[in-house]
Amino acid sequence: MTQRIDELTLGSVNSALWQATLCGIVLVMFQNENLIGFFKTYTNEFCRQTHVHSNLTIMIDPTSVRQGFGTELWVACENALLKSFPHIIVTEILPHDSNMDAIKLYNRMGYVTEAKLPKKIWYTDGSFGDQVVLYKMNLNFCEQSLLKYQKYLRNLLHETHDYA
Repeated sequence: MTQRIDELTLGSVNSALWQATLCGIVLVMFQNENLIGFFKTYTNEFCRQTHVHSNLTIMIDPTSVRQGFGTELWVACENALLKSFPHIIVTEILPHDSNMDAIKLYNRMGYVTEAKLPKKIWYTDGSFGDQVVLYKMNLNFCEQSLLKYQKYLRNLLHETHDYA
């Protein structure tokens, strides 16, 4: 994650989850009643970018890494995205270059590296890291679904910003 642990607040987590429930997807993974994985993504609220799933976060409990849970959660996420979001033409992911396990998983899942953004991440030890831009195209994209989704967003924005 780009945020440091001390920058995460209940408010910021609540805001991201709220946005994902309105304009995206949230999935959680449990094993024996223990939370071991979490995924959220949502679209931008502006029509020119509603065809892109971004703002993506996937987390696996560090004690559960390299046990196949990340792949299992990612497959479930992609299945949900394909089924529920035909208006999405591209999904983008922006991991840190130091997160090689995640980048390998994304590559196995068909994501392509488009660019590296140099020195985009600042670490507390004073060093900088690169952010990697990966993407995957949705071959089942439906333009009619995009127009319908944009109408949904316009209605949603009018409901949530109606101050009268």
